[in-house]
Amino acid sequence: MRYILVLIAISFTSNCFAQEESERPWSVGLMIGHHRIFEGVSVDDEEKTLLVPSWSATLARELNERWFIGLHVDLIVEPYTVQTNASGGGSAEDESLEREFPLIPALIVGRTLWTHHAIIAGAGVELEGNEQFGVLRLGYEFGYPMTDRFEFLASLDYDHRIDGYNSMSLLVGIAYFL
Repeated sequence: MRYILVLIAISFTSNCFAQEESERPWSVGLMIGHHRIFEGVSVDDEEKTLLVPSWSATLARELNERWFIGLHVDLIVEPYTVQTNASGGGSAEDESLEREFPLIPALIVGRTLWTHHAIIAGAGVELEGNEQFGVLRLGYEFGYPMTDRFEFLASLDYDHRIDGYNSMSLLVGIAYFL
C-alpha cells in the first residue's frame, strides 16, 4: 500500500511541474456578441439596462497546459449613454455620459479549470473621446476544437469600469492556432 501512495505522489508532482511546450502556443481569435450596460440611459433620460453590439479580437499565448496570457480588445459598435457616479458617492453627483464606439484593450491571465473551460482575470482601459476609464475584467471562456488549427470560442465577461459603470458581455467566435 505504501508503494502505491509513493507512486501516486510521484505521478502527481511530475504532472504539476511539467512545462511541456505546446506545438502551437499562440492563437488569434475574432468574436461577435453583445455588452449589457447596467447603468444605461434611455432616450427618455430614464436609467435602464442597455444591450449594445460588439466585436472582440483576441491574442493568446499558452504558458503551459493550465495557464495562458492574452490581450482582448473589445469594440462596442453602437453609441450609447450611461449614468456614471463621478464622485463615488450618492446619486446626487451622477452624470450622464455619451459613449461613442469605445475601444477596450485588456491584458488577461487565464487558467484552464478542466478540458475546454477556463477562467480569466485582467485589467485594461476603456478608450473613448469623452472620458477614459480603467477596467477590471473577470470572465469565463469555453473553447472547443473544431480541427487541429481552429477552435470555437464562447466568452462571458464582467467588466467593472473604475469610477464609471459596469457591463457584462457574451461573445462567440473562432480562434486560429498559429
